[in-house]
Amino acid sequence: MNDSVKPKTGHLLGSLAHVSLQTTDLRQAHLFYVDVLELDLLEASESDFTVDLFGVPFMVSAGGRPGARSGFTIAFCVNDFEATFSELARRGITFVQDRREVLPGTWAAAFLDPDGNRIEIISATPSS
Repeated sequence: MNDSVKPKTGHLLGSLAHVSLQTTDLRQAHLFYVDVLELDLLEASESDFTVDLFGVPFMVSAGGRPGARSGFTIAFCVNDFEATFSELARRGITFVQDRREVLPGTWAAAFLDPDGNRIEIISATPSS
């Protein structure tokens, strides 16, 4: 997660943390987003890359299936992960990926919108 992403106060979901999608061809996707669209490359590995999408990290990762609709994710950076997780559950949200530590001290969980698009909440700062 980009260190410059700061949660907005006063909103349950804070701020946009990143957007990601899966691709069936990482090389072609890299050429498209970096070379064709000229988005600034922030980081890259063998399995994914991240570009700057107008101030929001946009991650593209390998593993997509042709014709699949499940490759899109929108992630929100939240101030209080446990409080937000509990409040969303209270509101009837069913998490498709329970809370998990994605980096040391950084937590995430995922649920789906009514159309099946993946939405994540991510802790704003590592917890001690």
